[in-house]
Amino acid sequence: MPVYNGSRFVGKAVESILKQTYPRWELLIADAGSTDDTWKILKRYKKLAPRKIRLFRLHKNGGAFGVANYLFQF
Repeated sequence: MPVYNGSRFVGKAVESILKQTYPRWELLIADAGSTDDTWKILKRYKKLAPRKIRLFRLHKNGGAFGVANYLFQF
């Protein structure tokens, strides 16, 4: 999931995924250089589900497709 300055919505998005009933999933989230509290929020969710959530922090915003392409290597 690519995210950029999504502090208003990222929590609801992650919570929705955490509520899934299918047990075998992993959420990859890449913060594309956000300047708001997005990274802080993501770290809190990582602590709640450390085996389910993997975080990546990019220091440059390459756009949604660029970030998605980055995540495909994992």
